[in-house]
Amino acid sequence: MEIEIIKPGLLSTIQDKGRLNYRHIGVPVSGAMDNFAASVANILLGNEENAAVIEISLSEFSFRALSNIVVACTGPGFRWTVDGVEIQMWQAAFIPAGSKIVLQPKHEGVRAYLAIAGGWYIEPVLESKSTYLPLNMGGYQGRALQAHDMLSNDNLTDLAKLIVKKISHTILHTFHWGVQPQSIIDYSKRKIRIIGGQELSWFTKDSITDLDQSSFVVDVLSNRMGYQLRSKPLQRSNEQELLSTAVTMGTIQVSNNGSPILLMADCQTTGGYPRIGQVIATDLPVCAQLKPGDEISFEIVSLEEAENSYRNYLNELMSLYTMIDLRVNSEDAY
Repeated sequence: MEIEIIKPGLLSTIQDKGRLNYRHIGVPVSGAMDNFAASVANILLGNEENAAVIEISLSEFSFRALSNIVVACTGPGFRWTVDGVEIQMWQAAFIPAGSKIVLQPKHEGVRAYLAIAGGWYIEPVLESKSTYLPLNMGGYQGRALQAHDMLSNDNLTDLAKLIVKKISHTILHTFHWGVQPQSIIDYSKRKIRIIGGQELSWFTKDSITDLDQSSFVVDVLSNRMGYQLRSKPLQRSNEQELLSTAVTMGTIQVSNNGSPILLMADCQTTGGYPRIGQVIATDLPVCAQLKPGDEISFEIVSLEEAENSYRNYLNELMSLYTMIDLRVNSEDAY
């Protein structure tokens, strides 16, 4: 299976779950901004959950199928068409050779994920296929995708082989299964749950109240490394200096001028600003789909609530694997 990029958009890169084993030597995790959407794209095709996907951001992306392909597209902020025929998002499709596929942004989010049966073939760097642009590392030649780049699929899992084998069509065909993402992740929510950060007590009571009750606006100075948030400055009651310490995706730092910074997938591994909060794992996909001008608020929750939410999320993902496996083996699934 092979494709050729026609229009790469503003920023389209190869991503997986990132470099999870190298933070101790200062290598950022990187990986997909919206891990939920990326995982579901792979699940729909019977891929390994960590298979490489194309992360498409902010603008129109198009490509041509150079051979018959089996792909899935997820994400709340896009629509996709095949030779002008609209296909439902969060669903897998067989697309015949020669077809032109176009992904166009809507208003609900900013990122979509395109998976292919077997995952995209990319040589891993430090055990990951993710692109980390600041170091030109990983992905497709260490850079964003460009027009005329050609990509092919990687090795099929047993389930993906079964999906491909059962297709007898020579025309565009969508499978009789898909995902309703809102049953797992509510992308429309704008109240983001957080747990208190290690330095929460460094801030005044009024600022902690503002964190839990005020609104914050995503600034235009935002990218895959982090979002600058506009708000009333958060004031500190403790002016001691913080030694550089661990941060991760979802950490909320507060700069010296009182502005919060929400760290995202390409964030550094350590930082010297105090950490006022940490977004819980199940609300990170919502953050991944925010765009400049979006207004959010935070709700401080307990660690127990965060753990229960994540446990339920993992159970939902496992049920998706089971559902796809059952549908693939069903006689009327195609």
